[in-house]
Amino acid sequence: MVQKDKIEKLFGSAICTGNSNKLTIEMCLPSLETIIKDVVKKASDLKVRSVFVSSDRNHYIDELKQELAPLQIVVEHRYPENLHINLAILSIADHFIGNCVSTLSAFVYRQRKYASSVPRPSSFFAQNYFTENKDEL
Repeated sequence: MVQKDKIEKLFGSAICTGNSNKLTIEMCLPSLETIIKDVVKKASDLKVRSVFVSSDRNHYIDELKQELAPLQIVVEHRYPENLHINLAILSIADHFIGNCVSTLSAFVYRQRKYASSVPRPSSFFAQNYFTENKDEL
């Protein structure tokens, strides 16, 4: 169990915390409020027309649709889930918001940053900045 202010790194978290930042509970398991806030802010800032959601648990599709409806943003996800197709979509999307501790998010981040001909922007839930070069090796 992650305890407040007790853990610095977990799974793929070094990709977004770097060497000096601590991991927070909200970064490990973002609340619905954080997910909605971060997605709405990024979608508004980027003036997107659609949001693709990939998750191994609750997708919060209805909640995201409700919050993004005033902005006329379409919310989509694959059903049934197909990891390979989801990875392809996440790798080429205009922007990617991932979970800080997820090794899958770390994989997508690296794919977007290093395997693309042009690095693509990424961010993580419960953070107020775009990620810089903060890779664990």
